[in-house]
Amino acid sequence: LITDIENFSILEKLDTIVTQLNKFQPHFLHGYPTHFELLAYAKMEGSLKIDPEFISLGSEPLSPRTRKIIGNAFKNAFISESYGTSECLVLANQCCHGRLHLNSDFCIIEGVDENNRPVPSGQPSHKILITNLLNYIQPIIRYELTDSVTFTGEKCGCGIQLPVIQVHGRTDDIFYLHDQQGKYHTYPPIAFEVLFLEIEGLKQYQLIHESQNRLRILFVSSFPSHSGKTAREIKKRFYNYLEGQNLLDQITLIIEEVKAISRPANSQKIRQILSLVSPPDRRVGH
Repeated sequence: LITDIENFSILEKLDTIVTQLNKFQPHFLHGYPTHFELLAYAKMEGSLKIDPEFISLGSEPLSPRTRKIIGNAFKNAFISESYGTSECLVLANQCCHGRLHLNSDFCIIEGVDENNRPVPSGQPSHKILITNLLNYIQPIIRYELTDSVTFTGEKCGCGIQLPVIQVHGRTDDIFYLHDQQGKYHTYPPIAFEVLFLEIEGLKQYQLIHESQNRLRILFVSSFPSHSGKTAREIKKRFYNYLEGQNLLDQITLIIEEVKAISRPANSQKIRQILSLVSPPDRRVGH
């Protein structure tokens, strides 16, 4: 079996990557969901001329919106999500039924609460402890990650006997917003992700909780001439949601169009839902 493998840097300009991919014509692809979203738009616009059979996505949360965009662009590709970390590269893989199966022969994941006590099946963990069973050079035992994971306890119809898990993302990305009485409520990323679904002209977005009860939305428009309409739709959806949560008068919402969502200097990952605000119980003097 001869395998031809090529690496493409996401730090290159998109036009350069498109040219390289058109020349290489890959069958299998793996990368970040947010970058594949850009490639999907290039495919739908006609500049990217590849037809892969398999697309593996990982290292970032895969939102339903991003998955749909990639699926619409690469209609002949089987799209699979993977879940991994630097400490254990492939913790789980997605099967043909769309469920993530823990590679329990490679690693051990323990879902625990804030005090490292096990959480029962069906309940989201506050964090996880991972043990890499394959790394003999540098043992990693019960290494703490701020990912929230649920062990569903279900048997998957695909026939794979490995445990099924749901990955909810980092607990660091949970928003803690206070109401008029000063009481804090938790809002996981999925509550906000659905607000961005099916917005016409929305190419990319990032929601940042940049200070207490101050939200900033950055967005990239597919059609600059219609960016005002896109911004108004985002504002309308968020106002309706915040009003339903009795938070409308408590939140400062800033919506800003940008040319691109920049990747952080210390990482190539983009977090579409990002909190810069610590939970209330971690703040000095609270």
